[in-house]
Amino acid sequence: MAYISFLLFGVSVNACLISAFLITFSVYNLNLLTDKKEDALNFPEREQYYVSEEKKLVFISILFYVLAIAIGSFVNLRSVPALLIPLVLGIFYSVRIKGYRFKDLFIGKNVTVSLSWAMEASLLPAAFHFNGAYVAMIFIFIFINGIINTTLFDLRDVKGDIKAGVRTIPSIIGVKNTRNLLFAMNTLLISWVLFAFYNSMFLLYIPVFIFCILYGYFYIFYFSREVEIPRTHYGIFLDGEWIFLLMLFLLTAAF
Repeated sequence: MAYISFLLFGVSVNACLISAFLITFSVYNLNLLTDKKEDALNFPEREQYYVSEEKKLVFISILFYVLAIAIGSFVNLRSVPALLIPLVLGIFYSVRIKGYRFKDLFIGKNVTVSLSWAMEASLLPAAFHFNGAYVAMIFIFIFINGIINTTLFDLRDVKGDIKAGVRTIPSIIGVKNTRNLLFAMNTLLISWVLFAFYNSMFLLYIPVFIFCILYGYFYIFYFSREVEIPRTHYGIFLDGEWIFLLMLFLLTAAF
Protein backbone atom coordinates (compact mmCIF):
# COMPACT_ATOMS: atom_id res chain seq x y z
CA MET A 1 0.00 0.00 0.00
CA ALA A 2 2.74 2.42 0.95
CA TYR A 3 4.69 1.72 -2.24
CA ILE A 4 1.60 2.37 -4.37
CA SER A 5 0.95 5.57 -2.45
CA PHE A 6 4.52 6.72 -3.14
CA LEU A 7 3.93 6.11 -6.85
CA LEU A 8 0.68 8.08 -6.82
CA PHE A 9 2.37 10.99 -5.04
CA GLY A 10 5.30 10.89 -7.44
CA VAL A 11 7.71 10.47 -4.53
CA SER A 12 10.93 8.58 -5.09
CA VAL A 13 11.14 5.22 -3.35
CA ASN A 14 13.20 5.41 -0.17
CA ALA A 15 13.95 3.50 3.04
CA CYS A 16 10.70 4.60 4.68
CA LEU A 17 9.07 1.73 2.80
CA ILE A 18 11.26 -0.60 4.87
CA SER A 19 9.90 1.13 7.98
CA ALA A 20 6.34 0.52 6.76
CA PHE A 21 7.10 -3.18 6.32
CA LEU A 22 8.74 -3.54 9.74
CA ILE A 23 5.84 -1.77 11.44
CA THR A 24 3.26 -3.98 9.75
CA PHE A 25 5.18 -7.07 10.85
CA SER A 26 5.54 -5.75 14.39
CA VAL A 27 1.93 -4.69 14.99
CA TYR A 28 0.52 -7.83 13.37
CA ASN A 29 2.50 -10.13 15.65
CA LEU A 30 1.75 -8.13 18.78
CA ASN A 31 -1.94 -8.33 17.90
CA LEU A 32 -1.73 -12.11 17.48
CA LEU A 33 -0.35 -12.35 21.00
CA THR A 34 -3.28 -10.39 22.43
CA ASP A 35 -5.77 -12.46 20.41
CA LYS A 36 -4.76 -15.91 21.62
CA LYS A 37 -8.29 -16.61 22.85
CA GLU A 38 -9.81 -16.10 19.39
CA ASP A 39 -6.95 -17.93 17.64
CA ALA A 40 -7.38 -20.94 19.93
CA LEU A 41 -10.80 -21.33 18.28
CA ASN A 42 -10.09 -20.14 14.73
CA PHE A 43 -6.49 -21.40 14.41
CA PRO A 44 -5.81 -24.08 17.05
CA GLU A 45 -2.56 -24.96 15.27
CA ARG A 46 -1.14 -21.56 16.29
CA GLU A 47 -1.79 -21.89 19.99
CA GLN A 48 1.21 -24.05 20.94
CA TYR A 49 3.64 -21.85 18.99
CA TYR A 50 2.51 -18.59 20.56
CA VAL A 51 2.52 -20.04 24.06
CA SER A 52 6.07 -21.36 23.71
CA GLU A 53 7.55 -18.44 21.76
CA GLU A 54 5.68 -15.50 23.28
CA LYS A 55 8.70 -13.70 24.78
CA LYS A 56 10.69 -14.02 21.56
CA LEU A 57 7.83 -12.59 19.53
CA VAL A 58 7.43 -9.63 21.88
CA PHE A 59 11.17 -8.91 21.73
CA ILE A 60 11.33 -9.16 17.93
CA SER A 61 8.19 -7.05 17.47
CA ILE A 62 9.46 -4.24 19.71
CA LEU A 63 12.90 -4.38 18.12
CA PHE A 64 11.46 -4.09 14.62
CA TYR A 65 9.26 -1.15 15.57
CA VAL A 66 12.17 0.73 17.14
CA LEU A 67 14.24 0.00 14.06
CA ALA A 68 11.42 1.26 11.82
CA ILE A 69 11.21 4.56 13.69
CA ALA A 70 14.99 4.94 13.59
CA ILE A 71 15.06 4.43 9.81
CA GLY A 72 12.17 6.83 9.30
CA SER A 73 13.81 9.48 11.48
CA PHE A 74 17.05 9.18 9.54
CA VAL A 75 15.33 9.53 6.15
CA ASN A 76 12.83 12.26 7.08
CA LEU A 77 11.89 13.28 10.61
CA ARG A 78 8.42 14.33 9.38
CA SER A 79 7.65 10.68 8.58
CA VAL A 80 7.67 9.69 12.26
CA PRO A 81 4.05 10.74 13.07
CA ALA A 82 2.76 8.58 10.21
CA LEU A 83 4.89 5.66 11.40
CA LEU A 84 3.53 5.96 14.95
CA ILE A 85 -0.13 5.77 13.86
CA PRO A 86 -0.25 1.93 13.64
CA LEU A 87 1.21 1.63 17.14
CA VAL A 88 -1.30 4.01 18.71
CA LEU A 89 -4.27 2.44 16.94
CA GLY A 90 -2.87 -1.03 17.62
CA ILE A 91 -2.84 -0.36 21.35
CA PHE A 92 -6.46 0.79 21.41
CA TYR A 93 -7.38 -2.11 19.10
CA SER A 94 -5.80 -4.95 21.08
CA VAL A 95 -5.31 -3.83 24.68
CA ARG A 96 -8.26 -3.56 27.07
CA ILE A 97 -8.24 -0.16 28.74
CA LYS A 98 -10.74 0.00 31.62
CA GLY A 99 -12.31 -3.17 30.27
CA TYR A 100 -12.73 -1.97 26.68
CA ARG A 101 -10.82 -2.26 23.44
CA PHE A 102 -11.77 -1.20 19.91
CA LYS A 103 -11.81 -4.78 18.62
CA ASP A 104 -14.70 -5.69 20.92
CA LEU A 105 -16.89 -2.87 19.58
CA PHE A 106 -19.20 -3.46 16.63
CA ILE A 107 -17.15 -2.75 13.46
CA GLY A 108 -14.41 -1.46 15.76
CA LYS A 109 -12.05 -4.08 14.37
CA ASN A 110 -12.75 -3.19 10.74
CA VAL A 111 -12.57 0.58 11.23
CA THR A 112 -9.40 0.51 13.35
CA VAL A 113 -7.44 -1.76 11.02
CA SER A 114 -8.60 0.15 7.93
CA LEU A 115 -7.76 3.49 9.55
CA SER A 116 -4.28 2.26 10.38
CA TRP A 117 -3.62 1.12 6.82
CA ALA A 118 -5.15 4.18 5.17
CA MET A 119 -3.57 6.80 7.44
CA GLU A 120 -0.06 5.38 7.32
CA ALA A 121 -0.07 4.76 3.56
CA SER A 122 -1.57 8.15 2.63
CA LEU A 123 0.44 10.25 5.08
CA LEU A 124 3.88 8.64 4.71
CA PRO A 125 4.63 10.01 1.20
CA ALA A 126 3.04 13.32 2.21
CA ALA A 127 6.02 13.81 4.54
CA PHE A 128 8.11 14.27 1.39
CA HIS A 129 5.61 16.03 -0.88
CA PHE A 130 2.39 17.21 0.74
CA ASN A 131 -0.76 17.29 -1.36
CA GLY A 132 -3.98 17.43 0.66
CA ALA A 133 -6.21 16.25 -2.20
CA TYR A 134 -3.98 13.22 -2.82
CA VAL A 135 -3.92 12.37 0.88
CA ALA A 136 -7.73 12.46 1.04
CA MET A 137 -8.26 10.43 -2.14
CA ILE A 138 -5.71 7.73 -1.29
CA PHE A 139 -7.05 7.54 2.26
CA ILE A 140 -10.63 6.98 1.04
CA PHE A 141 -9.62 4.32 -1.48
CA ILE A 142 -7.52 2.31 0.97
CA PHE A 143 -10.03 2.74 3.81
CA ILE A 144 -12.96 1.36 1.79
CA ASN A 145 -10.83 -1.53 0.53
CA GLY A 146 -9.73 -2.18 4.10
CA ILE A 147 -13.30 -2.40 5.38
CA ILE A 148 -14.15 -4.88 2.62
CA ASN A 149 -11.01 -6.93 3.21
CA THR A 150 -11.35 -7.19 6.99
CA THR A 151 -15.05 -8.01 6.77
CA LEU A 152 -14.32 -10.93 4.45
CA PHE A 153 -11.87 -12.25 7.03
CA ASP A 154 -14.68 -11.92 9.59
CA LEU A 155 -16.71 -14.34 7.48
CA ARG A 156 -13.93 -16.88 7.91
CA ASP A 157 -13.54 -16.27 11.66
CA VAL A 158 -17.20 -15.85 12.58
CA LYS A 159 -17.35 -18.96 14.78
CA GLY A 160 -14.39 -18.00 16.95
CA ASP A 161 -15.39 -14.33 17.10
CA ILE A 162 -18.87 -15.17 18.38
CA LYS A 163 -17.51 -17.44 21.11
CA ALA A 164 -14.93 -14.82 22.07
CA GLY A 165 -17.59 -12.10 22.28
CA VAL A 166 -16.30 -10.12 19.28
CA ARG A 167 -19.24 -8.51 17.47
CA THR A 168 -18.56 -8.46 13.72
CA ILE A 169 -20.70 -7.52 10.74
CA PRO A 170 -21.32 -11.15 9.60
CA SER A 171 -22.23 -12.31 13.11
CA ILE A 172 -24.81 -9.53 13.42
CA ILE A 173 -26.43 -9.22 9.98
CA GLY A 174 -25.64 -12.63 8.44
CA VAL A 175 -23.66 -13.75 5.40
CA LYS A 176 -26.10 -12.71 2.66
CA ASN A 177 -26.60 -9.19 3.99
CA THR A 178 -22.86 -8.86 4.53
CA ARG A 179 -22.22 -9.78 0.90
CA ASN A 180 -24.74 -7.19 -0.34
CA LEU A 181 -23.20 -4.54 1.91
CA LEU A 182 -19.71 -5.26 0.57
CA PHE A 183 -20.93 -5.15 -3.04
CA ALA A 184 -22.42 -1.71 -2.31
CA MET A 185 -19.18 -0.48 -0.73
CA ASN A 186 -17.15 -1.72 -3.68
CA THR A 187 -19.54 0.08 -6.03
CA LEU A 188 -18.77 3.34 -4.20
CA LEU A 189 -15.27 3.12 -5.62
CA ILE A 190 -16.70 3.68 -9.11
CA SER A 191 -17.62 7.19 -7.98
CA TRP A 192 -14.09 7.55 -6.63
CA VAL A 193 -12.60 6.67 -10.03
CA LEU A 194 -14.97 9.05 -11.85
CA PHE A 195 -14.06 11.87 -9.45
CA ALA A 196 -10.35 11.20 -9.93
CA PHE A 197 -10.75 11.13 -13.74
CA TYR A 198 -12.74 14.37 -14.02
CA ASN A 199 -10.27 16.12 -11.73
CA SER A 200 -7.28 14.81 -13.68
CA MET A 201 -5.90 12.87 -10.72
CA PHE A 202 -3.92 9.63 -11.13
CA LEU A 203 -4.87 9.54 -14.84
CA LEU A 204 -2.06 7.15 -15.75
CA TYR A 205 -3.32 4.59 -13.22
CA ILE A 206 -7.09 4.81 -13.82
CA PRO A 207 -7.12 1.41 -15.65
CA VAL A 208 -5.46 -0.19 -12.60
CA PHE A 209 -8.10 1.26 -10.28
CA ILE A 210 -10.83 -0.05 -12.58
CA PHE A 211 -9.24 -3.51 -12.43
CA CYS A 212 -9.14 -3.23 -8.63
CA ILE A 213 -12.88 -2.61 -8.51
CA LEU A 214 -13.63 -5.55 -10.82
CA TYR A 215 -11.29 -7.75 -8.78
CA GLY A 216 -13.16 -6.63 -5.66
CA TYR A 217 -16.45 -7.91 -7.04
CA PHE A 218 -14.78 -11.24 -7.76
CA TYR A 219 -13.36 -11.87 -4.31
CA ILE A 220 -16.45 -10.57 -2.47
CA PHE A 221 -18.51 -13.16 -4.31
CA TYR A 222 -15.88 -15.87 -3.88
CA PHE A 223 -15.32 -15.48 -0.13
CA SER A 224 -18.95 -14.86 0.81
CA ARG A 225 -20.11 -18.25 -0.43
CA GLU A 226 -21.33 -20.50 2.34
CA VAL A 227 -18.81 -23.23 1.53
CA GLU A 228 -15.47 -24.23 3.02
CA ILE A 229 -12.71 -22.14 1.43
CA PRO A 230 -9.03 -23.10 1.82
CA ARG A 231 -7.25 -20.77 4.26
CA THR A 232 -4.40 -20.26 1.80
CA HIS A 233 -6.83 -18.55 -0.58
CA TYR A 234 -7.32 -15.74 1.94
CA GLY A 235 -3.59 -15.11 1.94
CA ILE A 236 -3.31 -15.24 -1.85
CA PHE A 237 -6.40 -13.33 -2.98
CA LEU A 238 -7.01 -10.96 -0.04
CA ASP A 239 -3.71 -10.35 1.73
CA GLY A 240 -1.95 -10.68 -1.62
CA GLU A 241 -4.21 -8.16 -3.37
CA TRP A 242 -1.86 -5.22 -2.91
CA ILE A 243 1.07 -7.23 -4.27
CA PHE A 244 -0.87 -7.87 -7.48
CA LEU A 245 -1.89 -4.21 -7.66
CA LEU A 246 1.67 -3.01 -7.09
CA MET A 247 2.85 -5.13 -10.02
CA LEU A 248 0.18 -3.54 -12.22
CA PHE A 249 1.10 -0.04 -11.03
CA LEU A 250 4.78 -0.64 -11.74
CA LEU A 251 4.05 -2.10 -15.19
CA THR A 252 1.80 0.85 -15.98
CA ALA A 253 4.46 3.32 -14.89
CA ALA A 254 7.08 1.50 -16.97
CA PHE A 255 5.04 1.80 -20.18
